[in-house]
Amino acid sequence: MMPLLNTKGRDLFYEGEAAMEIRIGSLIPVVNEKNNRKLNESSLHRFLLELPFYPTAALADYIVWKEIDAQTARGILTYKGITAEADFFFDQSGNLIRQEALRYHGSDEQAERIPCIAEITAYSSIEGLQIPREATITWMLADGPFTWYKLTIADIQIERY
Repeated sequence: MMPLLNTKGRDLFYEGEAAMEIRIGSLIPVVNEKNNRKLNESSLHRFLLELPFYPTAALADYIVWKEIDAQTARGILTYKGITAEADFFFDQSGNLIRQEALRYHGSDEQAERIPCIAEITAYSSIEGLQIPREATITWMLADGPFTWYKLTIADIQIERY
């Protein structure tokens, strides 16, 4: 966030309960929220947005897939009574290029679901798996798009168990 100032964060979802904590300088809390309905659902949306980074998780029995058209599928994740869904858009070659979800922007009483879009702009092939190498996450706010996260993976290792 700021050069020379270390920022640490944790975004957790365990047994149906979410928690998010962010600290500046590892000391000053700027976000410390846990276990409310909107945060719990938003954490499941985050899980769906992160699926391309561990593609075999898409086979889990708590995710139902529905075909929308030849290049779009909807993933519906239900866990511990919480449901989240996202649309997955593929190019002609079958590569995931975009995901869209109506996700809570915040977790307070006034927070509403707004479009959150992930775009994958580059892939790497690692041991036969196509893994996103570059992606962005953008909120579609009332006053225009806000890209809050840009990801570039420089190196990746796959652990075999």
